Amino acid sequence: MEGSHSTERARTTARRQLRRVLLLLAILDTSVLVLVVGLAVAWSRFHIPTPYFLALVLAGVGAILVARIALGIRLKRRSGNL
Repeated sequence: MEGSHSTERARTTARRQLRRVLLLLAILDTSVLVLVVGLAVAWSRFHIPTPYFLALVLAGVGAILVARIALGIRLKRRSGNL
């Protein structure tokens, strides 16, 4: 009976962790869209030079991609515990 209880607890924990990861990925994906649209609006209104605009877009999207890759690496390392 105790084994069944611990298995159910592990499943519940895994579901919570998956929910957190999916929410974090959704936030990161949305932040890319917000970043690009926000910078495009700033570029058109304030006439930011194109090289600066592209550098900001690349830096922002690059940082978000690094966060996604780091999350993937962390999950891959922890997958052995499941």
